[in-house]
Amino acid sequence: MAFAQWLAILILGLLPALCSATVKLDGQGQSFSSVIKQFEYSTRGNELTLFEKKSVDEPGYVTEQWFTGGPFDQYARIRIYIDGESEASLDFNVSMSGAVDAAAERKTPWSTRMFGRLANNGGFFNTFRIPFSFHIRITLTNTHSTGALWYIVRGLLGVKLAVGSFELPNKTRLRVYKQDKVIAPFDFVTLSNTSNKSGMLFLVTFDIRSDTATFMEGCVRAKIDNSDEITFLSSGTEDFFLSAFYFNDNSYEGFQSGLTYKPTNTNYTQVVAYKFFLDDPILFKDSFQLIWRNNEVLGGEKGCPDRFPAYLKGEGKPTDTFPGKKRQWASMNTAPKKAYIRSYVWVYEW
Repeated sequence: MAFAQWLAILILGLLPALCSATVKLDGQGQSFSSVIKQFEYSTRGNELTLFEKKSVDEPGYVTEQWFTGGPFDQYARIRIYIDGESEASLDFNVSMSGAVDAAAERKTPWSTRMFGRLANNGGFFNTFRIPFSFHIRITLTNTHSTGALWYIVRGLLGVKLAVGSFELPNKTRLRVYKQDKVIAPFDFVTLSNTSNKSGMLFLVTFDIRSDTATFMEGCVRAKIDNSDEITFLSSGTEDFFLSAFYFNDNSYEGFQSGLTYKPTNTNYTQVVAYKFFLDDPILFKDSFQLIWRNNEVLGGEKGCPDRFPAYLKGEGKPTDTFPGKKRQWASMNTAPKKAYIRSYVWVYEW
């Protein structure tokens, strides 16, 4: 292997570590770990406690979870109750939390530093840091499936919470905002809505299906800190996940983003994709909304920008449309159709 290739591989391997916050240990930190081996989940709909830790003297956080077995399928519902709350602030589906579509036939193991699926019908894991002050309880409910399950959870007590490049406040909590609905062409959908809190976007997962691929023209937007100004986060849906041209080069799983499912030879288009924001932080002080649109309009009051801003006019960049130019769809080849979107937006809030 040439030296340049070896160096590039080394640098890519070190990047995640170099971009992570370093927390100084003072000798007071403590690890915790718990496992369940081959427990028989026999009653559909039963809410089973997988792990509970209470009356701790110092704040802590979960650092890893691993799920395997029949009850941890596409119907598995995980609820995490923080500090004695009666309604779980984290409530999610195991497969969707790992950016895995329930109908996916692909069985090749894959993982990133943050999550993955490393076995057929199991091996789901994540290293999401889930903070708590004095109590945490994690449960499983499955209304469809029973059988044997295996489970691992680990975490830390008395160690400062660091996510990506940032050390976060002690009062930080992780939230997941879920959306599951059909969107008409050119309509908008709010995927997450945080108010009266500061925070940081952590992870976005989309599972979208439509009769045409034109939904991928939709730009992802944000409203930050009650501003009337829209902040555009992408020039298209696949662009948001760092791909291009309607995900034209098959699936991929990277540290920053990935496309885990895109079936071929079908009469519809479906994509399952994820994007982490650890090295690409989006912060807010007071409020945050994430918004997606089914298809797009070029320019105009509600459209995705199709020209450079006016302050670049002196540099010779195009800044305005020609007189009489009519606003048009981003894609003129195929009439847009309704789209079904299922999304998870994970946000750290404090």
